[in-house]
Amino acid sequence: RAALGAVLVWLGARAALRAADWRDDVSYYRAAAACNPVSAKARSGLGAALLREGRNDEGERELLAASALDPGLYDAAFNLARLSLGRGDRAQTRKKLARARVLRPDEPDALVLQALLDESEGRPAAAEAALARALRVRPHDAVARYNHARMLALLGQKRQAAVELKEFLRLAPEDADAPAARRWLEELER
Repeated sequence: RAALGAVLVWLGARAALRAADWRDDVSYYRAAAACNPVSAKARSGLGAALLREGRNDEGERELLAASALDPGLYDAAFNLARLSLGRGDRAQTRKKLARARVLRPDEPDALVLQALLDESEGRPAAAEAALARALRVRPHDAVARYNHARMLALLGQKRQAAVELKEFLRLAPEDADAPAARRWLEELER
């Protein structure tokens, strides 16, 4: 009985320690990377989780480590490009995004990022084309719809912009941008 009791206490303690690994994304991926330090996916997941928490330098280190372990890993390449855009480094964004797009040319998130980069560099027509391509792949992408409406409006295509805004509002009626989108839609339809 004593041995059985000791085993049960040990198992309970072990379960409690493992449960802590599941409290948030950073904990989960940190535990996964500790279990398998050469797992590019675990390191990439940890890097992305750190970025979501605003811990950009730590996240970048993990993403770079993931890329070194597996140069063909799209997620690490994409998140490094996204981080560069957030820092305002267009040259690095373009370089890192090109790498991600080679790995997955039709990935909608990369196409949206491409569009944002094109817009920031004064190329709304290229941005609109990237967003249209993203929507062909993932028609129910609310973020792409909203940005597509913006690019169409910039290009003077107000009727098409209104169509995109209606679809955005159908897909994401509770989005933080929805109230502004409703007001904008009213203006476009006048």
